[in-house]
Amino acid sequence: MTTNSSKFTGIVYVHGIGQQSRYEELSRLIQSFEDYADIQDLSFGEFHTKIEPSRVPGSDQNVGYVSLKQAERNFHFYEVYWAPLTSSGTTGLNVALWLMSHMLTPINILSSSWHTRQRLRRSYLYMLWERRHGEAESIEPLRKVIHHYNDFCERAIHTTDDNGKFSDFIDYLAENAEDDAEKEELQNLAHNWRSFLRRVEISNYFILLTIIYFTFMIPILTIVRMIQLSLENPSFAAFLSSNSNPTVFLYGLLSVLFVPIFIAISHFLRVYIGDVQLWATYEETNDKFQKHEAILHLSLETMTHVLNHTDCERVILVTHSLGTTIAYDTLLSIGRHNRALENRQALEKEIRDTTEMKQLTAKAAFKANVFFDAGSGGGGAASYELGYAGERIPAEKIEYFITMGSPIDKIHYFFESRRGKYRPYEMIVDDIRGDIGSEPFTNERHAPNFRWLNFWQPDDVISGALTTPNNREVENPDVRVNNIRIESYRLPAPGRSHVGYFTHNKVIRVLYNIVFRDKESQPTEDLRKMVDQPIRYPRQWLRNSLLAGTWSLLFAMFFDVYNVPFLHDFFTMIFLSVIAIIIAVASVSVWRGKLHPFKKNTADKPSPDLHG
Repeated sequence: MTTNSSKFTGIVYVHGIGQQSRYEELSRLIQSFEDYADIQDLSFGEFHTKIEPSRVPGSDQNVGYVSLKQAERNFHFYEVYWAPLTSSGTTGLNVALWLMSHMLTPINILSSSWHTRQRLRRSYLYMLWERRHGEAESIEPLRKVIHHYNDFCERAIHTTDDNGKFSDFIDYLAENAEDDAEKEELQNLAHNWRSFLRRVEISNYFILLTIIYFTFMIPILTIVRMIQLSLENPSFAAFLSSNSNPTVFLYGLLSVLFVPIFIAISHFLRVYIGDVQLWATYEETNDKFQKHEAILHLSLETMTHVLNHTDCERVILVTHSLGTTIAYDTLLSIGRHNRALENRQALEKEIRDTTEMKQLTAKAAFKANVFFDAGSGGGGAASYELGYAGERIPAEKIEYFITMGSPIDKIHYFFESRRGKYRPYEMIVDDIRGDIGSEPFTNERHAPNFRWLNFWQPDDVISGALTTPNNREVENPDVRVNNIRIESYRLPAPGRSHVGYFTHNKVIRVLYNIVFRDKESQPTEDLRKMVDQPIRYPRQWLRNSLLAGTWSLLFAMFFDVYNVPFLHDFFTMIFLSVIAIIIAVASVSVWRGKLHPFKKNTADKPSPDLHG
């Protein structure tokens, strides 16, 4: 294979939440590639660190990167390192109060009009369709319902008579259906859509209520009850003799676990969720918005630096956790930048055309001895300055956008989705913001510019199958987020699962093929199968067991306070049984290890035409 020695593939990695050191998370990605290559007996090559001047206009910063040469092909690894911008932004108490302020989000969604929170509502329809009709050959019902919904919302913006109720939308579908059969089909889909949204929001509210009560109420009740019992029983022996064994064990366990649990929760809120709070501040009047803008600016600089390089042939954007939403907003910003420049170029062309016309008119008028005042027409337009300097960012170099453990949908749910005070608000914000139906995600033919792969795990509470980025109109079924569900452990382990993508055989195999194998830049059959598998939510027993356990604890403490020994002992035993089962299953899961560790796969061995 003959290659230009100066050409390279750029891999831009955006790290997730936490307090990482510079290049620490990038090192984890490179190590995952190297470990996988070693298992597969592939020649990974040697990597070296290098520094180059920034290619961003006006920037005097140097950029460090990792250079890797493999089979006469060059790869440059860059990192968007934003952790220092959130190192001193908030406190655990501040984050806790902030979370509590969003507890009523499900109620607000359920009580809002059907033509509000449009992107969120469309995402529920996409989600419902993927679950029930993911393998259907025709997406025509989905396309028509979304199209009619957009028209319905558009009409609601321009009228004072329509309050946007769901019944109005059903009537609107009946008015625009081609025949009775289509009317019934579309209305059934709409009713299922609303029912699905209601079920999900009721479940969301119950889970949020459980989290809030367990995080705040249980510690308070434990302290109060322990003080009360100590006052009622002057000695420890009297406490033991006057209380049943379940009571003693319950409060003894809670007392032992209270301090480490409190410290762990406080650390988690401040270090991890605090990053989310600082990034997810979309209100420009909020002082924390400056952190958001600084992070976005840094990400834009790194992406522009890589894409502007004339020797950069292709770019793979790899992201994890909160870094996925930073990268997503970065791509949307690149799209707005390029759209603005296209508008500028169109205006400049109009100005040039107008100027040329005026010049021709002036020459003709001069020959006819007619005076032409250039200052009152074309002359003024020709000197018009837009005051916006810059060049188009070549986003067409991007081939893949990889997200792992992404909270994009959850951030939109809690922080972006809002009902405006005025009817045109949502339409204006969404149109300017853009989605994956616009540049740089699609080209002028409405075909995808690059492929978006989203790896997620049901066990990873931060991640999820992404539907909110989907296009406002279903124009091309290929323009979508390709959600790939994986599992890392036998027992759901939220913390381990959130970082388990980097040691998951299927994930790293796909990433390795995408980055290092030219012919794998097009989706392979294996990748197609992973993308097209139906979205399922297995192992709900654990979530239900945790919910039953936490509420059993609340009932046990409630009946203890009101001195109902039988019910107190009953719910205490349920709580302790749930804890014992989870500990036992967790021990087995840890002992048996990962579900999909790196392993030998002869199908992954490269053929000579790929690696020379």
